[in-house]
Amino acid sequence: MAAFALAMKTPGAAVFEARSSYVDVTFVAVPQAPNTLYIRATFRDISTVSAAHIHTNYQGASGPIIVWLATSPEWQHGVLQNTPLTNSTPSYACCIVPPKATGLGCRPAPSAVPSDMCTLVAPPGTRDVSGLGGKTVYYVIQKNVCDSCPWISDGTFLDVHGKNFQQIYGCRVVGTTPGIDMLASVPFQTGAEARRT
Repeated sequence: MAAFALAMKTPGAAVFEARSSYVDVTFVAVPQAPNTLYIRATFRDISTVSAAHIHTNYQGASGPIIVWLATSPEWQHGVLQNTPLTNSTPSYACCIVPPKATGLGCRPAPSAVPSDMCTLVAPPGTRDVSGLGGKTVYYVIQKNVCDSCPWISDGTFLDVHGKNFQQIYGCRVVGTTPGIDMLASVPFQTGAEARRT
């Protein structure tokens, strides 16, 4: 909380906001630390929420995830598929390897690029959304620094997902609804723009 408050008071700070029925998010970028985001997320009705993220803007729609705000057991088992065991994104491999000892998701197939998971598994340490209703949570996020790593220069989206999508348990697809059950996809606006709407 202290880092967020300090960032808000920093001369030249850029403040961005997105609001939804599920979570309101404000993040701050300061000139002195262009690869750091200071984030405040106030969670509201999360009863139907499986995950919440901040995505980059990619041609007017949500691009790659740059911040994982919350996850759930449903999301950890979820998979983005159009047909069973055929992921919709060609760069992702089918899940054919049994789950890790934790039982959360499956490892990529041996031919997969190591960073490409066939499931929608959140990174370790991502907060469980079930305990966040009515709470405000603060994050400090560092950009992965590389020439091609996405960041905030083209804009950002707050995406909130429900629980109605296919999931993998022991590499068996459960459920018939493909996709990621998008509850809200809200573009971030500068603080002044957000207050006018």
